[in-house]
Amino acid sequence: GEAFFKVCRDTTAPFQVSTENGEITVLGTSFNVEAYQEDSNVAVTLVEGKIGFDYREGNKENRVLLTPNQKILYDADEGKVQLLKTSCETETAWKDNKIILNNTPAEEVLRILEKRYVVKFFIREGVQPTGSFTGTFTNQRLERILEYFKVSIGLRWRYIDQENRSQIETHIEIY
Repeated sequence: GEAFFKVCRDTTAPFQVSTENGEITVLGTSFNVEAYQEDSNVAVTLVEGKIGFDYREGNKENRVLLTPNQKILYDADEGKVQLLKTSCETETAWKDNKIILNNTPAEEVLRILEKRYVVKFFIREGVQPTGSFTGTFTNQRLERILEYFKVSIGLRWRYIDQENRSQIETHIEIY
């Protein structure tokens, strides 16, 4: 899942957030954590304050300290870490029911939409959504957003009838 934390400083009792693939030690701060169970990636964005991100690289324990406007991307499968500068705007937009795209590749856009709308996209074999997108969507229905992509890059989509109606997520085919 994804969560936003605002933690008051208390040096006698540091606040810790644990994910399957890393641990964050909070030293009084505001930050966003994105760590979904089905994904081996963890993204932590620091808005203000200071945090430490602990992770494994093989058998070795490592720690990266983040300062405001930094984002760490950790791929647990590969044991790789990227430290990036960010405005924090796109990473925390979800709190205000917004999706902010800033030159975001089509595959990443679909991944964002899957999380925000609890859907699963199935891309037909031989189809490769291409392009990158910049824009902001606020409280918009998924169908409307997909129609924008249909107009801009010719992305065609349709709902797939689900055999197992007990599934939580809706299935959408990109063709």
